[in-house]
Amino acid sequence: MRTQLLSKVFAWMFLGLIITFFTGYVVTLNETLLNGIWDGNFWIILVIIELIMIILIHSMIKKVGYTAGILLFIIYSIITGLTFSMIFIKFDVKSIMFVFLVTSVLFGIMSLLGTKINFNKFSNYLIIILLGALIIGIVNLLILNNPIIDTVISIAFIGIFLISTA
Repeated sequence: MRTQLLSKVFAWMFLGLIITFFTGYVVTLNETLLNGIWDGNFWIILVIIELIMIILIHSMIKKVGYTAGILLFIIYSIITGLTFSMIFIKFDVKSIMFVFLVTSVLFGIMSLLGTKINFNKFSNYLIIILLGALIIGIVNLLILNNPIIDTVISIAFIGIFLISTA
């Protein structure tokens, strides 16, 4: 039962990442849309809507029907893609595609295979590793600018995220 549930969760994560990626990418291809989001204060509204969606989905997920839940998730993924569109401008599209593709494929594989490992016992260690990776990332961003460290941190964040959602 738990394996089937996790397989479905990973499949939805796969779909959500694909929707988020393509939304952000399409926005970067449309200069009018991109400027409409980022030139004024509309991006702040998007971030607020995204936070409200998180609270809404979390509080209503068991109360709404299956179709409404799917619709809320797809809307959230699109809004996340809109807010992520600036990442596509600031960073190399190939590196973004790499991270989204790797993460999506990992979620896809985990949804097909399911999992029999209980990762809950690792949660305290994951938080410490996450904080360490975050600190290293900030230091690298502000001082070092080392692409190898960026790659290692990206892999660490993907691993932590996958394990913590399992």
